[in-house]
Amino acid sequence: MENDRGSAFQIVLGAATLAALLQGCALFGLSDAQVAVFSEPPGARVVVDGRDSGFVTPCHLTLDMSRHEVELRLPGYAPGTVSLEPSRWREAVLWKDMSLRPDVWRFPLWLNLEDSVEPVKFHQDLSPGHVFVRLQRAARP
Repeated sequence: MENDRGSAFQIVLGAATLAALLQGCALFGLSDAQVAVFSEPPGARVVVDGRDSGFVTPCHLTLDMSRHEVELRLPGYAPGTVSLEPSRWREAVLWKDMSLRPDVWRFPLWLNLEDSVEPVKFHQDLSPGHVFVRLQRAARP
């Protein structure tokens, strides 16, 4: 009986740990990225990795963090293509840089909780985050 309780507790603890880790990825935005897509002239069909996204420019797309080919198609114009690449960077928010004046206590009470507790941030995004393509008129035969 004791062994059953111990194994049940381990299963529950393992499941809770796994749920917390998976939720952490969603909280820090490591799974998807937002990309703004614009064209001149507007109204171009947005095709991502050879599949029609269902959007026309201007629009915002939510894409997973992998390499993508975005093609813009508009009748009478040559298609425009842009490659999106995953990019990662870090930044550190130093408490010494957060002071308002030399006579103000350096502990960052005026910051939001995330910047106070987590001074080093890891960012992941698609580059470029804003896409603008000027479409050229197609040559007439």
